[in-house]
Amino acid sequence: MITAILLGFLGVFLGIVGLRCTTIGGVDLSRKAKLAATAGALHILAGCCGMVAITWYAVNITRDFFNPLYVGTKYELGPALYLGWSASLLAILGGICLGSNCCCPAAQDPAPGSRLPYKASTVQSTHLSARRHPVASNEDDSSFGKYGKNAYV
Repeated sequence: MITAILLGFLGVFLGIVGLRCTTIGGVDLSRKAKLAATAGALHILAGCCGMVAITWYAVNITRDFFNPLYVGTKYELGPALYLGWSASLLAILGGICLGSNCCCPAAQDPAPGSRLPYKASTVQSTHLSARRHPVASNEDDSSFGKYGKNAYV
């Protein structure tokens, strides 16, 4: 369990260094991809180590519980074991996601192709907004029913 915790912390550190949005460790994308893949492998190992430790403890609890000759305190499977199993599974899935993101060829950068075409909105000056037609505040207007204050509700 201690090994799983240490591997998890090391994986988190390498994952932060391997992010594209950080400048720690240089800006070379292939190097960052290798760091992220290493972090993913460490997360998978941490999840497997945690899973082994938790399952081993659950097997001991179950064996002692059903043993009629065991005279010690008999424990049951509790929520801590289920939480540990789910945390180990999430660590394994996170490592798979982190590692599978780094399997692109070195010459191809997936970031520019995956971005949406976005243009920043331009700020309108007060001169242009003064030329707009004022909105009618009369409730007798025929467009008030369509575009009134509560139209969005």
